[in-house]
Amino acid sequence: MTKRVGIEIILLIGSPLVIAELLLLFFQFPFLVSSAVGYFILVLFHLPANSPLSASADFETKKVNPHFKALPTASSMKRLDMLKFVLLILLLIGCLYLYVEKIR
Repeated sequence: MTKRVGIEIILLIGSPLVIAELLLLFFQFPFLVSSAVGYFILVLFHLPANSPLSASADFETKKVNPHFKALPTASSMKRLDMLKFVLLILLLIGCLYLYVEKIR
């Protein structure tokens, strides 16, 4: 299991970087901006369930009862999921910070 988790974290960190490098090579798009966009998309996919910004709503229930709201749970994320979420947030902030510093 730890090998699988390690590979998943490496892919979370590396995939936006590889895509940003390809965009830099072919389209001369800024590396830090495109990697920040990639991390932002990953953050959206890793939002916890039942959060206001979460996209994992039960659409069948909403169709039957339009006023349905899922009750937030005390711990909707596991520790590993929280670690991935925080890691993605830190990488996103880091990319944006480095881009702003590079502009100055």
